[in-house]
Amino acid sequence: MPAGAVSIAEKAYRKGRGVFWQTRYGFPARGLRIIAITGTNGKTTTASYVNAIMRTAGLKTAIYTTAFIEIGGVRSPNRSHMTISSQAALQRFFADAKTAAVDWVILEITSHALDQERIAGIHVEIAAITNLTQEHLDYHGTMEAYAAAKARLLGQKYDPKWCVLNADDEWFEYFRGRSSGQVLSYGEASGAGLQFTGYDLSGHGSSLTARYQEEHIAFTTRLIGKFNAYNAACSLRRRNCRGPRQPTDRAGNRQARHGTRTHGASQCRPAVQCRRRLRLYP
Repeated sequence: MPAGAVSIAEKAYRKGRGVFWQTRYGFPARGLRIIAITGTNGKTTTASYVNAIMRTAGLKTAIYTTAFIEIGGVRSPNRSHMTISSQAALQRFFADAKTAAVDWVILEITSHALDQERIAGIHVEIAAITNLTQEHLDYHGTMEAYAAAKARLLGQKYDPKWCVLNADDEWFEYFRGRSSGQVLSYGEASGAGLQFTGYDLSGHGSSLTARYQEEHIAFTTRLIGKFNAYNAACSLRRRNCRGPRQPTDRAGNRQARHGTRTHGASQCRPAVQCRRRLRLYP
C-alpha cells in the first residue's frame, strides 16, 4: 500500500460522512450566524459568557459546549462529555437551532474536531482562539501541528469575517498571519484593540480595567484568576464584531456597553448595557 494511503482514505471518509449528514438534515447550517471558539483553555467559559451576553441583549441563541447544549433557552447536559462528538450530532443540533429560529449559534470547537472535519461545510461569522498551550501532543505530535489544526478555523475554509485573538499569547502572530478575516485583539500588549490597563485579583473574584478606542472600561467577575479575566475580555471583544465590517483592528462599536452576570463556567445569566463598568458574576 502506498505511503499515506490510509491517511488519504480516512480524510475522504470523514469528508464523505460530513456531506452525508449535511444532506440528511437538509444543510441546516446554511443561513445560521455562527460564532466558533477554540483554544487550549477557556473555551466553555468564554462560550458561556458570549451566550449570556447575547441572551440578555434580547437575542435568541443556541450553544454547543463540552458541558451542555442549549437551544432557545432550553438547556440539557452534554452526556457525551465531548465537544462536537460527531458530524451527525452537530448537524442535528443545527437543524434544531434552525427550527427554533435562533439569531446566533455558538460552538465550542476542539483541534480534534477541526482536524477530523467534524465541522466541515459550515460558514463561521466570528472565530476566536483563546490561547494555545502544550496539550494533545499525543494526537498532533508537535506544537506546530497543534497550532496548524487550530488555525484552520481562521482560514478561508470557514471564511470568518472577524477573528478574535489573544494578543498576549505566544502564538498570536502565527494566528494573525493565518486569519482571513479582520483581526480583533485583546490583552496587555500595546497593540491590542482592547488593551488591559490594570487588574485586581483576589479570592473573591477578578476585576480588570481596559482601554477600547478612546474609552476606559472596567469589568468584574466572581470567577477567580487572571485567566478568567482573559476569558471575559475575549467574550466582550466579540461584541465589537456586530455591525459593518471595519478596516482596522481598533474598529468596531464605539461604546463597550456589555457585561455578564454568570453562574459558573458553564452557566451564565448576564446583565448588560453597563457603559463603563461591566460586571461578570458567577
